[in-house]
Amino acid sequence: MAHAPSAYNMQSTRLVMLLGEEKNAGFWSSVMDVVKPIMVEKRGEEAWKGFEGRLGMFKGAYGSILFFESDSAIAAAKERHPDVGYMLEQWAEHASGIAQGALWTALELEGFGANLQHMNAFPATEGMVAGKYGLPEDWRLKAQLVFGEVKGARPEMKGRLGFGEVVKVIQ
Repeated sequence: MAHAPSAYNMQSTRLVMLLGEEKNAGFWSSVMDVVKPIMVEKRGEEAWKGFEGRLGMFKGAYGSILFFESDSAIAAAKERHPDVGYMLEQWAEHASGIAQGALWTALELEGFGANLQHMNAFPATEGMVAGKYGLPEDWRLKAQLVFGEVKGARPEMKGRLGFGEVVKVIQ
């Protein structure tokens, strides 16, 4: 985190690290409890069964890093920098993304496999996490970085747009 910059040194990104089988598996079990009724109601039992297998893999990981943004840190930055205050929420999202990428890269360099999840797409997840871990009310859940031992072959890289489609070089 010390090397993940934030606009105007806002430092709004917050982390919770869940390490080891008990803490990590407990988190993902709680996520399953929250998500199952939503999935079953909206998409049916078959959809849940497929998703349950995926969540089960996360339960078996060594750990998960939960990423949050602090509303109070963003509000304080808005007070310090009113001329750009309207942009600070967006820039906080950028800082969160930088931290996520930096930690993912660091874990991979240490030999861990990792993947980024967004269980906050199920709104009840955020409340469950805050209650379970006694987190401040102003922390907004953004992503979950799951990491552990690499088992089996890594998935194939998904199709990517060509370099020329995403980068314009101007000399």
